[in-house]
Amino acid sequence: MDTTPPSNPINLAALVSEIRDFITTRVIPLEAEFLKRPFRSLLPLMEERRLEVKTRGWWAPAMPQAWGGMGLSLGAFAMVSE
Repeated sequence: MDTTPPSNPINLAALVSEIRDFITTRVIPLEAEFLKRPFRSLLPLMEERRLEVKTRGWWAPAMPQAWGGMGLSLGAFAMVSE
């Protein structure tokens, strides 16, 4: 496994802010829908959110970039996971 830091340094504060905003505006609003609708009916919305995350490059943040992740260090991963 490649443990070298990512080749493009990440502005961690900006990343955390962007992720927090995404969770607040795009994910948390789905919680109310879980109480009103069957889980299966929400699968398309959940897939849309997953695609958004992947498009933004946030999928698998702790995985090496060579494997399709962000290549974040353990400390950086902890910050974005809070």
